[in-house]
Formats: sequence, C-alpha cells, structure tokens
Amino acid sequence: MKKIALLLVFAMLMTVVLGACNPDTGEEGSSDEEINSIVGDDTSTGEEEDESNVEPVSGDDSSEDVSGDGSEEDNSGESVTSNTSSSVVQGSGASGASSGTTSRTTSSARSARSTRVIPKDAKVITVWGDNNDQTLLSAAADFEKKNPKVVVNVEAPGDITHSAFERAIMGGTAPDAIKQDHVYITGLGEKGYLADLAKYGANKVRSKFVKSCWNGVTFGNKVYGLPHDGNTIALAYNRTLIQKWTGKKTIPNSYNAIIKLAKDAAGKKKHNEYVFTVPFFEAGRYEIRKNWAAFNFFFWLWGNGGEILDKNNKKATFNSAAGINALNQIQRLFDEDIVDQTYYEPEFYDGTVGLIEMGNWAMPRFENTSKRQEFGVNMMPTLAYYANGKPRPAYSGLGLFAFGVSEKSKYKKEAYEFIRDRCTDTSLQRKFADQHNQLPVTEDALKDSKYRTKPMWATFVKQFRLTKARPGVRNWAQIENIVADHVMAAIRDNKKAQEELRIAADKVNAQL
Repeated sequence: MKKIALLLVFAMLMTVVLGACNPDTGEEGSSDEEINSIVGDDTSTGEEEDESNVEPVSGDDSSEDVSGDGSEEDNSGESVTSNTSSSVVQGSGASGASSGTTSRTTSSARSARSTRVIPKDAKVITVWGDNNDQTLLSAAADFEKKNPKVVVNVEAPGDITHSAFERAIMGGTAPDAIKQDHVYITGLGEKGYLADLAKYGANKVRSKFVKSCWNGVTFGNKVYGLPHDGNTIALAYNRTLIQKWTGKKTIPNSYNAIIKLAKDAAGKKKHNEYVFTVPFFEAGRYEIRKNWAAFNFFFWLWGNGGEILDKNNKKATFNSAAGINALNQIQRLFDEDIVDQTYYEPEFYDGTVGLIEMGNWAMPRFENTSKRQEFGVNMMPTLAYYANGKPRPAYSGLGLFAFGVSEKSKYKKEAYEFIRDRCTDTSLQRKFADQHNQLPVTEDALKDSKYRTKPMWATFVKQFRLTKARPGVRNWAQIENIVADHVMAAIRDNKKAQEELRIAADKVNAQL
C-alpha cells in the first residue's frame, strides 16, 4: 500500500510539473493561408493591353544597372472593470454572445487599462486581431477616450482565419471586425459576411491609401475593408556573384537579360551556384504552400499582359496567350537549369544564387548579409513587350492585410470608425511597418524619409505601386490550389503549358 501511495503522490507531482511546463497559452497560430500574403492592384498604365499583341520576350536584350541604389450588458446593473487588452467585457461579437476567449497583452498595456470602469450601457466592439500589437491597442485606447460609451475588445482566439470567421458567423459568435488577407476580405464581402463600408463613409478616406491597396479591398462600387499593412516582391541580386561570373557589374532587368546572364555564366559558376531562384518548388513544403506557387505564377501572367479572371470575376482568363507564354518562360528556366529545382531562400544569403524574387519582410536579414556581399534590389524584370516594342509593365503582387466589419455586427458604424482611425493614422502606420518590416498603406506614411533615402526600401515602394491584386471571389482558396497544381504539372512533369492551363481554367470556371 505504501508503494501504491508513493506512486500516486509521484503521479500527482508529475502532473503539476508537466502542467507548468506546457501551459495552454492560447497563442495565435499562423495558418499557411496567412503567411507571406502578397498581392497588388490593377494599377492603370494608361495603355490598353491587347492580348493579341502579346509577344514572346524578344525586345531589348540589354541589361540595365539599376541602383535601386456586437454588445453585452451586465444584467446586475453594475459597472464592469477591465482586465483584458481593452476590457473585461468579453466582446459581444456579432451575436451578442461572449466568445469565451481570454485576450493577451503586454504588462504595460494591461496595467494602463486594468482599472478602467466600463459603463454598463457600453457598446462593445470585438476585434479579431493580434492583441500583442501595440499599435492596435493604442488605437483602441484612443478611440475609447474619444467615444466613452464604446469599448474596443481585441481578441486572438487561436484561430482567426477566414474559415474560422465563417464558422463564427454561422454559429452566432463572430467578432465585429476582423483582420485578414485582402483576398479573403473581399471574398467574405461577396459572400455577404462583411458589410459594405461605403455606407459608412469609407469612400471619404479613399485618397489616403495607395491606389493598389484600395483596389485590393473593393469590388465594383462596394468597399469591403480598409487596408492595414502591405508588402510586395521585387528582384533582389547579388552583384558580387554576378561580377564573379561575368566580369561585369550589370544587373539583368528583363527575361532575355536573365537568359543571357545564364549563358555568360555557363562554365564559370560552381555546380552549387544558380543564376536565379523562384518560389515554385519550396523544399518539402509544396503541398502546404500551394498558394505561394500560384501567386508567383500570377506575377509572370501579369507581366505578360494577362489577367487571372475577367473584369466581372465570372470566367478564367489565365489560359490566354499571355498565360501560356508566361508558363513557357518559367518552364525554360527549369529545363535549362537556370534556376535551382528546389527553392531554398538561404541559398541566396549564402552567396550561391545571383537573383531571387524577394519580399520586403526579409529586409533585416538581407541588409545584414549585404555587409559581406554587394546585394541590392531592382524592380521585377520586363517579361514581354507591346507590338511597338515598348516594355509591358513588370507587375508584382500586392501583399495586403485589411480590416473588415461583420455584416452581423450590432455596431457597424462604430466598428467602421475604429478601423478607419487605426488604418489612417500616419504614426501607427509607420510604427507597425517598422516593427514588422512591412510597408505602410497610406500616402502620408510613405512620405517618411526612410522610403526615400534608403535605396532598397525606395525600390520596394516603387514596386509596391506597380502591383496587382488577386480577385476576391468566394472560392479563392480552391481556385488557387487548382492553378498551382496545373502550373506545377507543367513545370515538374514537363506537360504542355497550353493544355494544363486549359484544364485548370475549366475547373476554375466550375468554381465560379
């Protein structure tokens, strides 16, 4: 019996120890559909892009040295004291029901708000977002000061993806506002889950935002969100490595120039060195990062003058002559061993890759590594030309997160006004961008000297303005997977581009 008693005591102790070592922190998970969101807007070039004039890249082969150098009242009638990131009131969400989650915040923010007395008749706005984000908490505090009868409750209930939001809408527990990749903001809006913010005055702040960002949260005359933070991809280069291969410092600025660089480097580069690397076959992660492969194909599609869908988002158009040419270009890079067969970003930092499609979020590592080698950033390369020989715009994709307001919210006007104040605040825009290596989405915030005096950042901003957005349709996740699978079949299995894109378009049209 003594042995049994001792064993029971030991088991109890171990339970306590293990519980202390593995607390349920409720930390917000990052889904792959939220990682590296990047895309842009239908920036007008002032020229009609006639697909019939799409030509394989054959124009100027020269290289250019671009230096780029919801409420809940307390039925007792007593005031409620705050003990979460914004209040103890656990947010009504859209349905008036508590979500039952506990918001996390830093000790300083909690200390500043822990003694706040909340009026019993307060309008409680629940926001799904990062409640460790000091800019969001600061905006909540400022908004509450200006609106004493409103409480902004920031929550991160573990799963705040667009799928989780849809489930919450169905279950009556959705928040009043949510932050998401812009393509899901517009998609949720088209499903009727998010409010049209134009009804609350959103168009009055349109001019404050970068055009590409505004286009990313609208469809037709409807405004489904407000831009929060952005990013994009440009062409990064290792001039040290390129000079070693060719004896020249010239950096390719077109597809043809990249092909020429590969020929010049042949026989001079080591077996583990590559001219270029593009994010299609990410080492061991293709199945969970299909969106990344599809997204990168869209750069090439846009650069060739093509579009993903028609203007009404009713029919696939990526199987056009422009799309076929784009996929043929990518196939050639792999067939001729110009790019590494498996995308692995550290290869660039290690000095074994000359060119890489790189996002601005990687700037810290990029800048640190550039102390050892001469790195820089150019605009995306020209991929095709008009019939008159003029280069087509070298579009990249717009990475954009935005806030939307639930159609089920009891306080749409207040929720809109809160996200408006947060998203248009110049100081908060700059602070968030600096902390997360993102780009501000307002014109005033982009006037910061950082984006003029630091060459690489200046190039990213320039590319940011030359971006296109993925269409915000209802079944975007499925559509993205279809495109990725058939693009990869053409590249990996050497299948015909035209046939793979035709099959993909038929499947996408069935989704639309």
